[in-house]
Amino acid sequence: MRRTLFIGSSILLLSALLILTTVNFAPREKATLEFSTSSHISGQLIFSMPAEIYAGDPGEISVQLDLDDKAPQSAIVELRLDTGFEDVTPAGHLRLGLQQAAATKLKWLFRTYRQAEYPGVFWVWIDAGEGRELVLAKVIKLLSRSYLGGKVIHFRIVYGLVGVLAIVWMIFNGFRVHQEQTAKSEN
Repeated sequence: MRRTLFIGSSILLLSALLILTTVNFAPREKATLEFSTSSHISGQLIFSMPAEIYAGDPGEISVQLDLDDKAPQSAIVELRLDTGFEDVTPAGHLRLGLQQAAATKLKWLFRTYRQAEYPGVFWVWIDAGEGRELVLAKVIKLLSRSYLGGKVIHFRIVYGLVGVLAIVWMIFNGFRVHQEQTAKSEN
């Protein structure tokens, strides 16, 4: 019984450790930009995205835009993410009306499907009625990588199944040993 428990626990621990190797612990790239336009709009833009991701995993690019008190009520911000991501939401130009001193948070959800380096540009323009002004043109780069030459989701499934099978095996053997001990005690 102890040997079975040791082997099952070891396989379960190994499975859990292997699943942990499929988690992307790469740090996020974060950039903070203070800006001021000729139409007297100023504020801060915080851009955040992962530096790398496993192919097939979902990713997120987030932007927080904080305007100062002097921004006109009619200010409009335009944002665009130009990349080669196979799947990105929202796609194309975003055009939003802004409020004074209000923080605006935006997110782009994306997914890559192959191992590659994905370059791109993130654009931000502000229009306060006097014409559109470029606030940010940030060159971005995302490394999408495979896991052991394959898709990471396949390895997660296999490692998870190995863990589940180890649990089932330990329960089955524990039940079998219990029945054997019960049978011996009855004789």
